[in-house]
Amino acid sequence: MKVNIFNYLLICLIIVISSNAKIITNHFLKRTVTYDNSSFEEGLSQECIEEHDNSEYMECMPVDKDLDVFKQGCLKIKTEKCQNFFKNPLEYFPHCKNFPKIQEYYSTNLMKALLIFYELKCQTDENGNFCPIAEALIKGEGDVSNTCKSKNCTDTAIKSFQQMDEEFYMALQNTPFSSGSWSQEEINESKNMVKVLESDNCRSQHITRLSLRF
Repeated sequence: MKVNIFNYLLICLIIVISSNAKIITNHFLKRTVTYDNSSFEEGLSQECIEEHDNSEYMECMPVDKDLDVFKQGCLKIKTEKCQNFFKNPLEYFPHCKNFPKIQEYYSTNLMKALLIFYELKCQTDENGNFCPIAEALIKGEGDVSNTCKSKNCTDTAIKSFQQMDEEFYMALQNTPFSSGSWSQEEINESKNMVKVLESDNCRSQHITRLSLRF
């Protein structure tokens, strides 16, 4: 069964926000922005919907929960083909590009948010294994308490969370298919997570290839 791309991307964008606090601080903040997936396709032509469902560029947005399969998807995201798609996605959907709803959906800020999500979901440790955060996001569950044990995992997570600025949250909040708003506490949560990951306590837990030799 095919996963509808519209619904999937909406889920992706909300998961990365709602998961962050639980991943690092074990504190789950209430999510106040919601998406109405059922009504999103209303007003779109059948040609547009089918164009998305059958597009070869869906491989640029992997959804599989199998770690080995998803790892191949992460490699595809890094290809020139997929990177070009994320830069100008409307170019690849001629039957959809004139719908205002689609234009907002594929805005620069939302594509940036999606890439940040995949950056988190594709991160690997020094041995090429998925980081705890990535594995939890892929499988929908998992123990992320070992994030700080890998310098690679910690650094990648810091980079991703640093990009989750106010513009990032507003891009999600101001879409025509969302309702509600982020509290300032929720917006600041990414900054708090960066502080945790940059702390001496976290960095003291790093296990590198060099330390494993002794």
